[in-house]
Amino acid sequence: MSVFAQQTGGGSTGLEPGAEPGIDSPSGTDGPRGDVSTIINAADEAVRSLILGPCRGALDLVHAFLPAEEAVHALLPTRVNITAKATTSLLVLTGRRVILVSASPQALSWPLTGIDRFQFVPGSATHVTADGAEFMLGADPATTAAGGEFERAVKLASTEAVLRFG
Repeated sequence: MSVFAQQTGGGSTGLEPGAEPGIDSPSGTDGPRGDVSTIINAADEAVRSLILGPCRGALDLVHAFLPAEEAVHALLPTRVNITAKATTSLLVLTGRRVILVSASPQALSWPLTGIDRFQFVPGSATHVTADGAEFMLGADPATTAAGGEFERAVKLASTEAVLRFG
């Protein structure tokens, strides 16, 4: 299944009774983000396992701090840099930016109008050039199909943002 799902419409890491990890009971919020839950539910099993497993800390930060009015359009598990061995971070595509969220905690934000290059290389890296800086993130082999789809979604969103807002 697809990782991309179009949006239609500091807490503990404990779960509410009967909740499914990472989907039904995000940390630090009053309830699940529907947009994120939809994306996770649509993801293939390998990607879903990464999001709900080693990327859980990053997911909790998204749930706890990303403003509710900023819709999430896509998620991609990633490695914080090209030499990292573990996939513990998330790339988050919203209607206005791409965010790298790491559980360390750390977040980097690239406005869609400032992205000059976004390229996913399966099993190797994700290259981001934005506002004069270049970033090279590591790509998990389990995200090959999802990464290509995420790249297309970022390019479409970035093109739309530049055409609308300059």
